[in-house]
Amino acid sequence: FITLDPHPGIFVHPLTGGVFATGKQNSTELDRESTANFTMNILVRDAENRIGTAVIHIHLLDINDYQPEFIGLPYYVTFCVGSSASFNALNEQSTDPSIEADPTCKSLNNFKVTAIDKDKGINGTVVYSLTNIRPRAEPPLLSINSTSGHIYLLRSLPSDWTGRQIEAIVAAIDGGGLSSTAIVNIHLVAENGPQFSAILYSATVLESVPIGETVTSVEAVGINNDVSLIYRIVSAKSMKQILMSSNDLFHDFKEKDPLTLEDCPFGLEFNTDSFHIHSFLHQSTIL
Repeated sequence: FITLDPHPGIFVHPLTGGVFATGKQNSTELDRESTANFTMNILVRDAENRIGTAVIHIHLLDINDYQPEFIGLPYYVTFCVGSSASFNALNEQSTDPSIEADPTCKSLNNFKVTAIDKDKGINGTVVYSLTNIRPRAEPPLLSINSTSGHIYLLRSLPSDWTGRQIEAIVAAIDGGGLSSTAIVNIHLVAENGPQFSAILYSATVLESVPIGETVTSVEAVGINNDVSLIYRIVSAKSMKQILMSSNDLFHDFKEKDPLTLEDCPFGLEFNTDSFHIHSFLHQSTIL
């Protein structure tokens, strides 16, 4: 027996004609998510050199070989203090029309995470849960809709929480038990305080950029346009560790032996919205 068009992951025994899977489960061989159905042409020759052909149709069944994958990372969101989330909009299981949020914060106090799973059927069905919330509180500050991935406040937060952060760890678990996690960073702002034009700004910088060069700018708008805005960096996060200011409110979030903001290579003047290079950059130390 001779395979005219071999397929990775499938072996045809040359003497018996038995069709076997090699047992190697990787994307270069048998992967239902990339190729669920395929055909193979087999040629058979007898001792008198007479030949025949056959076509084999192979359909791959799904196994739980993919874990959920969060999309849209990293997650940064802004919630208002002094106002609870709109449960009607965020928790589809709620039907109480009396539960309503302040309209000025209604668009802020909601966030939706999404994880996709390439598997089929129940193996590709994702369920969400919160595995940890910092700071800890009783009752908990947040909840998540297990089906939709919507995160919402369970109760109003006092105004003195303005400027603080909530860190939530979200788990996505598929029907076969595989899981992944993501961190949602929630910044708490005053209900009528200044608002940034975006929740995340990004920039690419060459390590040869001279000191003083502008990297990027941020933009914020206050309720009262006659009032000047003051900017400051409260923390700087890299892949290796977190840089925290000495007066930051979230000492519980510090990693072991954190660096100070004085070591951060980027600067921001209090009366401007432009980030500039504060010290020399090196890719091996700044990620």
